[in-house]
Amino acid sequence: FGAGRVSVVVGVGMLMWYLGMFGTWTKGSYAVIDPLSTSEQSPLIASVAEHQPASWSSLYHDLHLCLPLFIPGARALLTNCPNISEWDINSFLIFAALASLYCANVMVRLVVLPSGVLAVVAGVGLSELLTGLKRLANGYQTRKKTKKNVGRPSSAPVTMGLVTLGVITLLTFHLRHCAYASLRVYSTPSVVLSAQGKGGKHLILDDFREGFAWLKANAKGTGGGKGRVMSWWDYGYQIREMGGQDVLVDNSAWNKSHIATVGRIFASSEEDAYQLLRRYDIQYVWVVFGGRVGYSRDDVSKFLWISRIVEDVYPDHPQAMFLTPSGEYSVDESAPKALLSSLLYKLCYFRFSELTPSNGRPTGFDSARGVEIGSKQIELKFLEEAYT
Repeated sequence: FGAGRVSVVVGVGMLMWYLGMFGTWTKGSYAVIDPLSTSEQSPLIASVAEHQPASWSSLYHDLHLCLPLFIPGARALLTNCPNISEWDINSFLIFAALASLYCANVMVRLVVLPSGVLAVVAGVGLSELLTGLKRLANGYQTRKKTKKNVGRPSSAPVTMGLVTLGVITLLTFHLRHCAYASLRVYSTPSVVLSAQGKGGKHLILDDFREGFAWLKANAKGTGGGKGRVMSWWDYGYQIREMGGQDVLVDNSAWNKSHIATVGRIFASSEEDAYQLLRRYDIQYVWVVFGGRVGYSRDDVSKFLWISRIVEDVYPDHPQAMFLTPSGEYSVDESAPKALLSSLLYKLCYFRFSELTPSNGRPTGFDSARGVEIGSKQIELKFLEEAYT
């Protein structure tokens, strides 16, 4: 009966969706229901790291023991239903757990959804396992009480003690894992990076906050007020709040044409980009480059998605013009001229070859991508370096 109600609700929801009654939903919401077609139709949605499907390792890391304990918990909820009321409640719990697990598999940012309901079902599963082990031990003890074994000590208490000790040890490791994940994964700020140096030394990379502090203290607009900064949309909120400046686009990502315009400026030559910067009254351009320290989540790595988003709005800037003849994205000597002359490439690798390489590597070696860059003599004609 409860499953029938769930089927009716799902059927009505699908009918309303088909009739267009959910037209105000964002593409991110549609991506949960139909991830493949939405990702193909919207490169902007597909480019977000949080919108990628969750891997098994990340899913197990976040949910841990709740995953294996879900199966005995679901079985207990389905079999222990003395009346219709409890059947409705139990079937709803299982349906909510399965639906949230689907959402977490489709989009990694939704992994928080199944945590609560999975914890409830996993708790039922753990209770069911302990109850079953207790019944097994009691049955074993009853079989031992024969005339032949009267007076002999039973091994059931020892068995139950070992099982209890094993469960306590397992739960202790689970609590330690939760504490470690909360400290090292969920409590790590995105603007402060950490790394492990030689000899296990803990290194703090505070470049983001130093850049925001420089913007707040030095950036000025044309009228002496706030400056206007152009960056990729990932850093919009941080530049606005921590840097105290206006931005062309921010993390809301609701207008893909604005984001594609920023990508077009980055993908254009310096001369063409300068004309667009003047048109939008941009005084500063913010880029993140990690080729020196091996930070692979910089703007150079994002350029593949940037060019794809640009092509989606501006077909005269196809992504193929930034790829090698074999269709690969590379920043070494095989990179096409359009990429080597793009504003993003020139800003990121400006004066990069002047740095002294380490470990006997050639000048201009990009540690994040493991290649020697294709253009080392980079000069800026229309823009000038403000702060690095």
